[in-house]
Amino acid sequence: MLFRRKLLFPPIAQIAQNKSPTGAQIRSYFMEFLISGHLMVMKPGAFFLFFFLSSFTLHSQEEINRFTRDSIRVREFLSQVDHVELCELKPTCGKTRCYYAGAIRNQELDSTLVFHRRLLNNPDDLFKTLISSTQNTTITSGSCYEPRNGILFFDKDGNLLSYLEICFTCSSISKIRNFGIYGFSKIQYKQLETIFLKKGLRTREITE
Repeated sequence: MLFRRKLLFPPIAQIAQNKSPTGAQIRSYFMEFLISGHLMVMKPGAFFLFFFLSSFTLHSQEEINRFTRDSIRVREFLSQVDHVELCELKPTCGKTRCYYAGAIRNQELDSTLVFHRRLLNNPDDLFKTLISSTQNTTITSGSCYEPRNGILFFDKDGNLLSYLEICFTCSSISKIRNFGIYGFSKIQYKQLETIFLKKGLRTREITE
C-alpha cells in the first residue's frame, strides 16, 4: 500500500468536502508518514504527489482569499455607481502622425479626448463581466496599448468615480482610481467589446 490510510485520507476527505487543507497541514501528514518508517515502501512519484498536493492546496487557499477580497471590493464599488457611460477616444496628433494614447493624463481624465459618449441604460451585463473578472487565475494582455474606448462610472451627483480604459486590439486596460479590476480573459474582452458595439461605438481601427 502506498500510504497508511489514516495519513492519506484526512487531507483528501477535506478536499472532497471543500474544506481546503493548507499546504502546511499536508506537509505535516507527509512528515508523519516519513517518521513512521514507511519511506522505503513508497512507490516512485510519491514525493511528487505529496509536494504537488501541498503547493496546490496552499495556492488554492490564497486564490480563494484573493477572489473573495477582490469580488467584495468590486461589488462595493458598483453599489455606489448611479450610471455608466461608454465612449470612444480621440487620437493624439503630432506633426507627422496621429496615434491613440488614451485619455489618462497624470491619473486624471482628459475629457477633451473623450467623444461619442453613450449612456448604458442597462449595465447588468457589464457589471457581471466586471465581477466575474475577479475570479480569473490568468488574464489576457498584449504588449501594445492603443486604447480606443473607455467606461466612465458616475455617482448620483454626476461625479466621476472611476474610469476604465480599454484597448481591444491589444487586450490591455488602464484605469483611474482602481476598484479591484486587474484584467480580463479573452472571453471577457469579447463580452465587453460586444457591449460597445451594441451601442454603435467603434472598437478597432477601420481598414479599407
